[in-house]
Amino acid sequence: MNRRDDAKAALVFLAPYGVLFLLFVVSPLVYGFWISLHNWHVLSENTPFVGLANYATALQDDLFRIAMARTFLFVVLAVPAGNLISLLFAIGLNQDYRGTTLYKVAFYLPVVMSITVVAILWRWIYSAEFGLLNYYLHSLGALLGRVPVEWDWFRSVVAFFNGSFPWISSPKWAMPSIALLSVWWGAGGNMLIYLAAL
Repeated sequence: MNRRDDAKAALVFLAPYGVLFLLFVVSPLVYGFWISLHNWHVLSENTPFVGLANYATALQDDLFRIAMARTFLFVVLAVPAGNLISLLFAIGLNQDYRGTTLYKVAFYLPVVMSITVVAILWRWIYSAEFGLLNYYLHSLGALLGRVPVEWDWFRSVVAFFNGSFPWISSPKWAMPSIALLSVWWGAGGNMLIYLAAL
């Protein structure tokens, strides 16, 4: 089989995905951009062309700037941590020892879970009243409280662990908590990509 035949075979295999990609990804993107250049309303028959005026209006909107800043914060928290954890999982599971298949399945399992199931599960984990995370932190705080140390900073650490921490109800901790959830949910998929590369 020569190189030209290889290219034809590759095009045959890529064609179904290419058609679906054009139909469901590229076309909506192009149509959405075209809509953004108009004064668009779904019930209006008249949609005048306004050019980049919608983008200029969005850039002057305070809520848009807040949303962009929070999105940037989420990306900074979730993307590097998610890639690092996925890479560490992949390096650990790239070895040939007993039980690697079980760990691969266990790490990949969150990826195939529905977002609804993930949200309910992590809402229970993060609950300030009866959450699993606060329960274990409280147990750790009780264990640390037995250590005979009189340093002020150590007492503040123990007090932190003994409290009921408001993971998702606190404006300060909601974004890191959601980033942690996102890292847990997506680490298995990235792990498979790294494993394929390794």
